[in-house]
Amino acid sequence: MNRIKEWVKTHKLLAIILAGIPLALCVCCLILVIIPTPEDSTDVLTQNQSATSLPTGTSTPTVTPQPTATNTPIPLAPSCEQIQQETDGMTDVQWDVYKKNFKGLWVDNWEGVVTEVSKEFLGSNFNVHVETPDGCTVLVQVKDEETALTFSRGDRVVLSGITSSLGDIFGKVIYMDDDESSISKK
Repeated sequence: MNRIKEWVKTHKLLAIILAGIPLALCVCCLILVIIPTPEDSTDVLTQNQSATSLPTGTSTPTVTPQPTATNTPIPLAPSCEQIQQETDGMTDVQWDVYKKNFKGLWVDNWEGVVTEVSKEFLGSNFNVHVETPDGCTVLVQVKDEETALTFSRGDRVVLSGITSSLGDIFGKVIYMDDDESSISKK
């Protein structure tokens, strides 16, 4: 018995955590039992509706036309020079809003030079780093090593695709995903 008391004294935090786990599990189970599930609430709604409303039989069926796809043009991404001009002097809050609005813009045949090819940190994809003449770095995601190995430092390339995000690490960095972008040697 003294050994247990001695162990608890030296390992108080661990003892508290071990004692608290069963208590936390009980609380979670109790919450799951008390909170109604979506199925429960729809059953009640259906019961209430059927008790208060009856079909009249006078309605006429209507044909709803199928929606047609429209080709909405994707807005063009501003040039790196424009990005720099638009973001100079922005507050952090303004910058955050600007970054959110940058996602999904179309990069159309931007030219640049490969400065690096790297493997993503904690990932299996690769990034081709491209420096544009007007001062941006574009990271184009490439999913397979075979494609990544085709690019070398100094290669002149052309980029097209949809932006996935915008960052500001030692200058403006534009990110493009492999699924929605293309990079080819010039």
